[in-house]
Amino acid sequence: PDTATHLAQFKAHLGKNAKLTLFVMNAGGKLVRQEVVVRTTGEGADFTLRGINLLAGDTHTDVTMVLDHAVPHTASTE
Repeated sequence: PDTATHLAQFKAHLGKNAKLTLFVMNAGGKLVRQEVVVRTTGEGADFTLRGINLLAGDTHTDVTMVLDHAVPHTASTE
């Protein structure tokens, strides 16, 4: 609904050769905020973020991401 408030946080640490694909979908609301925090801590780690925002009317959506490539030879796609 257009009056809803939704606050969310997703955190992940990716070790050696770990693969993660995250899909974020926001379907509206008065205030929607999502924070994604990912840290690649092992070589070969691979993170992909995909998403869609379906907004209309008087809605507000924020998606923020903090991505830390803590070691070399990691990959990410946003």
